[in-house]
Amino acid sequence: MPQTAGLACRRAISSTIHSLRRLASVVRDIFTPADYVGFIGSLLQAVCLRVSTELLDKRDFSIEESEELPTILSSLVEEAPAEILGLGARLRTSPSEPTPCATTTCRCL
Repeated sequence: MPQTAGLACRRAISSTIHSLRRLASVVRDIFTPADYVGFIGSLLQAVCLRVSTELLDKRDFSIEESEELPTILSSLVEEAPAEILGLGARLRTSPSEPTPCATTTCRCL
């Protein structure tokens, strides 16, 4: 992506994560913990679906664009769930703690 397009994508992803984090803080006390995590998961799934749909609808990618996409989208896929759930600092300080779920990739604590 040209520098300006890459920067615009980063800002859009960052803004989306910020908005989801604010929404999460508002609804946190409304739901039970399990329902809250499910709600946040559904929101993130919807955002990821929309982003992937928009990307797949784009007709032409340059080599630079395709090389930059993983870096831009990694914050949405890898960092956003923990950040939105308010677990970002905890996960960064104790990454070796076992997770409560059966999968090794889940970090729902």
